[in-house]
Amino acid sequence: MKVTTLFLCCYLAAMLGTTGCGSKKEPETKPEEKTAPAPAAAEQEPPETPIEESSPAGEDPVVSADQLASQFERIYFNYDEASLTSAARMSLKKNARLLMDNPEVSVTIEGHCDERGTNEYNLALGSRRAQSVRDYLIDLGVAESRLSTVSKGEEEPLVLEQTDAAFAQNRRAEFVPSR
Repeated sequence: MKVTTLFLCCYLAAMLGTTGCGSKKEPETKPEEKTAPAPAAAEQEPPETPIEESSPAGEDPVVSADQLASQFERIYFNYDEASLTSAARMSLKKNARLLMDNPEVSVTIEGHCDERGTNEYNLALGSRRAQSVRDYLIDLGVAESRLSTVSKGEEEPLVLEQTDAAFAQNRRAEFVPSR
């Protein structure tokens, strides 16, 4: 009888402990609802024209990889999305120009997520984010051979706090240049 009772208590404790391990959903807050993107028709932009590789006459575009790394802008994403916002597209145009001005540089695009969700889900989401950045850069004229992607999932947060603002900063893509 005591063994059965002990087993039953252990079983119930294990069941209660594992119910908290499911994926977490973003809490619904009114500020995020107010910042929701406009309808899809309003977000459509004209087709992008490729950026030509060129460097201004008389300027030496060669910079170190460290100097270049600090010039790339981070790309931020909405919660649970890999699609590019209009702000992300503007930043990517600047990053594409940097790449065109430095044709000897290749980059690895790292996709990052906030800590909500499972590790597996966040690795897949980080991969989709990096891939959407890569695809847009290719559309802008950056050679595919100069771009690689990697997902960091939730493993390398930029901000360690657990607030909506911190989560928003962790949903990003970053550029790591190499020569």
